[in-house]
Amino acid sequence: MAKLPYVDIDLVEFGRTNTLLESHRLNTPYLWDSDHESALKLQAELLKELGIPAKRKKKGEKSEGAGEGNEVAGVLDMKRFYRTLLKYDPNSLLHGIFLEKVAGRLRLPRALTGFIEAADVSTADSGGVKNDHVFPKKDESSGISSKEGYTNVPFPHTEYVAKDIRAYFNIDLGLIRGLGLGKSSEQLLIVLSLYKIRRFLDEGLRLRSYCALEVIGDWKACRPTNYNLPNRSEIEALLPGLIEAVAGEGRFAEPSISKIIWTKSKKKRGEKGTESEE
Repeated sequence: MAKLPYVDIDLVEFGRTNTLLESHRLNTPYLWDSDHESALKLQAELLKELGIPAKRKKKGEKSEGAGEGNEVAGVLDMKRFYRTLLKYDPNSLLHGIFLEKVAGRLRLPRALTGFIEAADVSTADSGGVKNDHVFPKKDESSGISSKEGYTNVPFPHTEYVAKDIRAYFNIDLGLIRGLGLGKSSEQLLIVLSLYKIRRFLDEGLRLRSYCALEVIGDWKACRPTNYNLPNRSEIEALLPGLIEAVAGEGRFAEPSISKIIWTKSKKKRGEKGTESEE
């Protein structure tokens, strides 16, 4: 079964991460600042796919290609950029990316956005106490006080409530279609966006400790108004076939999950490398 592509990063003794979790997706420093052979190989593949001669250099490093204050010359092939994102990390097409570690003009806004808005907001004041069952109050003979974390400590607490809380989501269909990736890829990105929204509404509404929301009723489309939104089971049934269709067109990397190892470059910022490094 085909899988959605992403980059899996082994941080060795620090654990693991991947471009699905990284805030900057393919622009993560765990990819571009690694000097491990696996990372350098993937960097080279990405640069070749993008048609870029070299990644942006760090400030102070000598640059013959792209770099701070020395941007890649010429007209960038943005269609090629979009195809590369689809090949290695399609989620970057939905959540946006600024691939400044390669070239400052390689950027794409978010196709999927959302926000939660509250109306008629008011405060709800409460309080509590941190209990100490050994020294409930200051004990001068023992030198015990609240400054060191002892004794009972009362505290006030203020929360906010609202009469009406609504979540709004936007899938920029014009942006997705404008990527020029073809019908199968467009359908995959749109259905994947719907899945993310539905999954968030079903399981992601505990936004913080005192904020556990629940959907009342069902979602509805504002534009187009005649669109019947599928439920989660329907979306989940569609996704495997759409992923297979795009993979069948040869649009995904092989293997779809690119695995690299992160090792922090020993070369200091601004320090000229050795002759062998250069």
